[in-house]
Amino acid sequence: MKKYAIYLPQFHEIEQNNRWWGKGYTEWTCVRKAEPLYKNHKQPKLPENENYYNLLDKKSLEWQARIAKENGIDGFVIYHYWFKGQLIMEKPVELLLDNEDIDIEYYLCWANHTWYKGAGKDRTVLINQEYGDTSDWLDHYKYLSRFFHDSRYKKIDNKPVLMLYNSAFKEKNEMLDYIDRLAKEDGFDGLYVIEVYKENLSYKRIRRFKNGLWSKTNAIFIREPSVSIAEYYKKHFFIRVWIRLIKPIMESKGIVIKKVHKISGNKLYDSLVKYNEKGFGDIRIIRGLCFEWDNTPRHKYRGYIVTPPDKEKFDIYMNSIIDKDELIINAWNEWAEGMMLEPTQSDGSKYLNWIKEWKGQ
Repeated sequence: MKKYAIYLPQFHEIEQNNRWWGKGYTEWTCVRKAEPLYKNHKQPKLPENENYYNLLDKKSLEWQARIAKENGIDGFVIYHYWFKGQLIMEKPVELLLDNEDIDIEYYLCWANHTWYKGAGKDRTVLINQEYGDTSDWLDHYKYLSRFFHDSRYKKIDNKPVLMLYNSAFKEKNEMLDYIDRLAKEDGFDGLYVIEVYKENLSYKRIRRFKNGLWSKTNAIFIREPSVSIAEYYKKHFFIRVWIRLIKPIMESKGIVIKKVHKISGNKLYDSLVKYNEKGFGDIRIIRGLCFEWDNTPRHKYRGYIVTPPDKEKFDIYMNSIIDKDELIINAWNEWAEGMMLEPTQSDGSKYLNWIKEWKGQ
């Protein structure tokens, strides 16, 4: 089983963040400002040895690649941001591209969603995701092609892999058909597309998602923790009503609910073990893994918390998917979301050690 970790490049200063959030803002700004919101809430969670790295420094990428491979992580799934020709946070992956001596496999996940600021009645659009037409798609492919031709970029059957975070947009099929043709003209056998599933595992939801897939989609990534949380809400009606209806209404009226919703990581792992992958047909399924989640540094009381699982639960889940050829871990360095494999002050290399030690039983 090859193991990839989702990789966030927001650890360097960019013009847009300076404008939206203040001069010098990076992911570390958010992480450092975190505070406990209830008794025994472990915040802030900080990097081991105060390693507040800058991803414009080649040494940071070298360190990440080295400790990843030393601990059984085969590569990174790097978030890619493209807004109808506008790039954001592209410098780290371009630095990786320009330094072939950094020994790590990778591929891109186009995080094609609109960015917002605030919530409720105060929510505003920071940058809107638009898809344009064939001239925009050609420009996008020309940019992606630079990475596709990198020997470290993941390819399957001579098809460069591209993950698509958001599947629900009307231009998708036409756009992917066009990019697939461009890839063939560029010396590949087409495009290998992974679409991301983020809802609960009910037959109705799966069928709707499957019906919306691009005709040549090669795989589906069942994204953690989104799927597990959706499964949890499906089973708890009153919590679902509170989270999705009552709480947003109150927030829209400016009422702050000073209570963070916590979900048991062990229970979520139990639901994952029980899932038998029915409903998606013959399409390849890539399973996901999330150790814990706490996005209160970014969202305060609007955040969610998935408590850390026991190692026994991790081992049971991994053994249940031992025949899979790929696993995607969420995430390598989502520090403000509480999802990171990188060493922390409180836990050291705990989860990296779990991955390294697991051999399958």
